Amino acid sequence: MGLSRTRLKVKRIPYKYEKKLKIRKIVKFNKTTRFQLISGKYVTANKKLVIAE
Repeated sequence: MGLSRTRLKVKRIPYKYEKKLKIRKIVKFNKTTRFQLISGKYVTANKKLVIAE
């Protein structure tokens, strides 16, 4: 479900359950936090949607 910009306006097909994603960095956008993946795409850092290992 990665997007190429920090503003997540369009919903994409989500990653499969228990898919491990490699995070490059954590980005603050207004009052929202995003994870930037190694591929350069952004995903939400909402703890209800993302579980850290």
